[in-house]
Amino acid sequence: MSIKGQFFCSVELKDNEIILAGEHREQNQGESVHRQFCRRVLIPEGIQKESIKCKLHAGRLCITGMKTTGVGKRSIPIVVKKAVEQ
Repeated sequence: MSIKGQFFCSVELKDNEIILAGEHREQNQGESVHRQFCRRVLIPEGIQKESIKCKLHAGRLCITGMKTTGVGKRSIPIVVKKAVEQ
């Protein structure tokens, strides 16, 4: 698929969501076309916001992020004391 004319796309991170926006303008023989979109996607729990990356390859936009390890979870050791015999 080829896109003629001007196409602009942006990806922003705001609070707990990713905002995708795009706009396409084309003018041909006195006719013009203008399209735009905006989509908001919530970031799943356990994703490191600092690790979010965006790639555009062959017309496909891919957004990835790393999972955090052990969010709010840790092992607690159990201390066993022997009972004192009398």
